[in-house]
Amino acid sequence: MDLLNLFMREGPIVGLEISDQAIRISLLEQKSKKASPKIKLLAEEFLVPGDVKGGLITNEESFIKSLKKLIDKTKAKYAVVSIPTDYIYAKVYGFPAEITGEKLKSSIDLIANFQLPKKKEEIYFDWEKINDSSKNEVLLASINRPIADSLAATLEKAGLKTVAIEFHPLSLARVAAKDDQSCLIVEKLERITAIFVIKNQVVRFLYTMPNNSDFSLIQEINKFINFYETEFEPISCLSILGDFKKEEFKDLPLKPIDFKLNQEIEKQFEVKNSWPLLISLGAGLRGLLPRGKDNLISLMKVGTEDAYRKQKIITLADLLSRATIIVSIFFVLTFILVWLLMTNLQKNLNQQINSYAFMPIDNKVAQLESKAATFNRLIKEASDLAKIESRWSILLNELNLRITKGVTLTNLSITSINQPITIAGTAQSRLELNLFKESLDQSELFKDVILPLENLGKKDNIPFSISLNLKNINSIFIK
Repeated sequence: MDLLNLFMREGPIVGLEISDQAIRISLLEQKSKKASPKIKLLAEEFLVPGDVKGGLITNEESFIKSLKKLIDKTKAKYAVVSIPTDYIYAKVYGFPAEITGEKLKSSIDLIANFQLPKKKEEIYFDWEKINDSSKNEVLLASINRPIADSLAATLEKAGLKTVAIEFHPLSLARVAAKDDQSCLIVEKLERITAIFVIKNQVVRFLYTMPNNSDFSLIQEINKFINFYETEFEPISCLSILGDFKKEEFKDLPLKPIDFKLNQEIEKQFEVKNSWPLLISLGAGLRGLLPRGKDNLISLMKVGTEDAYRKQKIITLADLLSRATIIVSIFFVLTFILVWLLMTNLQKNLNQQINSYAFMPIDNKVAQLESKAATFNRLIKEASDLAKIESRWSILLNELNLRITKGVTLTNLSITSINQPITIAGTAQSRLELNLFKESLDQSELFKDVILPLENLGKKDNIPFSISLNLKNINSIFIK
């Protein structure tokens, strides 16, 4: 058992696929980084017609009831959610090779301001670097804010915390075969048909058209193929997913084949008649990634890495609080036992001393009486010391209140109450580190806050170590 996961209350992350007809869940296990992922559970629950329309939950109560049937099979509390592409915008953008780091982020912000279908204030957008390409490319995606917020809130009511929100093509790409062929995927949903290209497990292009459109699907696919092959590269294969008949595609230059899975999934999974479960499998594979290193697209208010970082700080603070309570209870019980022991011992000694009053007093008795008086005095002093209890929770709570945005504490060292206290951690930037030091300087509890000038060459994820003293040592003691 991983004790860190036990204390941090982390658990398995399931993949959850939502469509208009059903919800599907997957739970995968990977015992080591080198081991292949194993499918522990694949399940689906068909929805009451009309509960979900185009990925939008229209009957929350009924949807939650169906979802809980799946959750009960896994006992999971976290999920990567994959939704249909009805309200998704996605496109690959290329940049010059020298545009990297902060320059790349600034360029993507400009795209979000001027090239996305809606205003930046109305959407959540995210991007991920395409590492398999020789070009400097990113995949950018966006979704309307109310849609993402409503989905996360509904899942929270059902008992699932949303780790990330992505869309069907991203999840399918994660279980696709990793090769250099560009494969055209046509996915038929309730309201739309999604047409997209996957290459090397990356979504290269996405186009959607309404199912009630006056345009011919085959004509639209031909236009898509001609455009893609003119702008990018030839398309090598075609897979159709959904309620299609292969005869519908006879006029296309490509003949439909089964969706090509990567080897690890293909050994455990049969594609025929079960392709919707592939989406939940793709989302489940993302759940195996370390949370702090998940920099893939997530269409939520807070990015996956930031959400994990904040949750970790909250959980750590809660852990420290619980530990403080346990230690406090231990000291209280110890004090009560010592007090009872001392009281009983003093009572017995008083009885013995009182009994000497009725006996003739000689020199030996006088000496014994003097020793008893000295012993009583020492016991009284010990009893007074036992009544003093340190309140370390005051120090911990003050530190917790002084933590600023972008700062993560990793270590707290106290060698002696009269010696400087050392705290260590990391800061996302030099500015956030300085803001944290200023916050400590303003504390009524701390003084002599010293931040050594180290790691001056680093601009982000800066490790630091700060020493400080207590203004009043008696402030953490109570009688």
